[in-house]
Amino acid sequence: MSIKTVVIAWGMVLYSVLSTIGAFAQKKEETKMKLIYVMDAQCGWCYGNGFNMASIYQEFQGDYDFEFINGGMWLGNQAPTAGSQISSYIQSHLPRFESYTGIIVSNEYKSLIKDSDYVMSSLEPSAAIVLSKKLAPDHVFEFAKEVQLALFDRGMRLNEFETYLPILEKFDIDPKEFKSQWLSEENLKATYAEFQSIQGVVNGFPALILEANGQKQLLASGYFQLDAMRKALTELKQQEKTAVKADGASCEIGEDCD
Repeated sequence: MSIKTVVIAWGMVLYSVLSTIGAFAQKKEETKMKLIYVMDAQCGWCYGNGFNMASIYQEFQGDYDFEFINGGMWLGNQAPTAGSQISSYIQSHLPRFESYTGIIVSNEYKSLIKDSDYVMSSLEPSAAIVLSKKLAPDHVFEFAKEVQLALFDRGMRLNEFETYLPILEKFDIDPKEFKSQWLSEENLKATYAEFQSIQGVVNGFPALILEANGQKQLLASGYFQLDAMRKALTELKQQEKTAVKADGASCEIGEDCD
């Protein structure tokens, strides 16, 4: 299994997107386009890209609607157990990751991925983020970022309730209410529905999708450069047919990820 490097042909993508938007803009009633961000809490490239996405979210909230979708990268038997094998694999890729993103992964995370008692499942953190949509709907993107910081910066286990307590406090979420609903049948059903919703739409994480006039277009598959994405979104907003090119790396569904 390997990490896939994805090169996006921005000119073709934006031409298709802008053609859709051109017809959409002719309607009398103006409706915001939507940006759908797909990521996974266990995905290292999503962690690196999270800082870029936070900037995009802050800068373009007035121009686009936003939706957050959990990807479900490692589930069930596909969720790897930490230990020497995966630790060696991940750490061999960290120099490239850190050089490319400028983000440093902590020693606490490096210690965690050596612990064979830890299963690196996407289900529990995804369920936490899904529940945040109900308990703190105005802070979903921030909540998700804090979940990844707990893992990659502080080396916390995302399958343990105690990991979420500082995050719950930050967003004024009742811990008892969170705990009672986090892994409930209802919340897990909603979580799996999110995973299913992006099947066949994206092949890896992170991904950014534009939805306009009922149609979806993939803007980025993998880590994106902030300046390139900022320029692309500004051009889309202004409906200028200027080609933009960017590249990125991604975590594949069910695959190893550094």
